[in-house]
Amino acid sequence: MSQTIILDPDITREVHPIPVQAHDYERKTNKLRTKKLEPEVGALVSSGSIVTAILSTLLLRVASRTSFVLLGFYLGEHFTSATVVAIVLEAFYLSELVLAPLVGSLSDLLGRRPFLLSAPLVGSVAALCFAAAALLFPHPHTTPFDAWLVVLLLTVLVGRLLEGAATALNAPTILGYITEATSSSDKLRARVMTAFEVATVGGLALAIPFGGKVSSLLGTWGFFVVIALHIINGVLIACFLKESQTHLSLCSGVALDQCPGRCMDYRERPRKPPSFMRGRNGPTFRGVMGWGSAVPFLATFLAEQDG
Repeated sequence: MSQTIILDPDITREVHPIPVQAHDYERKTNKLRTKKLEPEVGALVSSGSIVTAILSTLLLRVASRTSFVLLGFYLGEHFTSATVVAIVLEAFYLSELVLAPLVGSLSDLLGRRPFLLSAPLVGSVAALCFAAAALLFPHPHTTPFDAWLVVLLLTVLVGRLLEGAATALNAPTILGYITEATSSSDKLRARVMTAFEVATVGGLALAIPFGGKVSSLLGTWGFFVVIALHIINGVLIACFLKESQTHLSLCSGVALDQCPGRCMDYRERPRKPPSFMRGRNGPTFRGVMGWGSAVPFLATFLAEQDG
């Protein structure tokens, strides 16, 4: 249907109005396109994956603290210098402090599962270093200070650095995973973050009596219990933890010009701290990491000076 509008007595123009059906069709098409482009934005992962992430933190903390207790008994029986023992044991915090921000940023870009699977693997290698040192040097002699003693201390030092790296692979990645998985609900995020903190602190607390019991029953063979905990952790992650939806996975197969503002190439993204360091948890994490690595050195050094 057309209308004739008289603009001039001698000139006529035909105007074809756009039917209402065309507007409706365009609106429906836009809605469908939007749903296709962002089906997973802000979506929750399964509750099983979140529970697995919390259990992974618990197991890693129990394993790392248990090896700390076992090493404390082993080194404390043979070394009189508290400073040497403290430097070797607390090297854990140095690698964790250095690697945690880097791992947090990379996990934002590359996904969480590769780092979460790497954590128990690295932890197992660290526990294997401790077991090898304890079995090769069951009764080390601190005097005279010879090359074999240096090998023993270096082996334990490498193990502690690897153990700190395992924690750096796990903790910021889990925090980023939780941040993504609970992005659509502040209440859920609060509950999951509380569970994460309980698992972290509870794992450290439970590992002290657990490590003491393992040491009394198995001695230095208890390091193989630590390896078993890491293996269980890796199996849980591999079987029950699903990858969260990241910006890169969302962009797979979608042209960048079709989803502006959502699917930017990672090189074009504005640089910002990783998700585990943003928000309310950021200052706490950075403060604990910084002071946690310095206090043990200072306290042990002052105690030995007083002694």
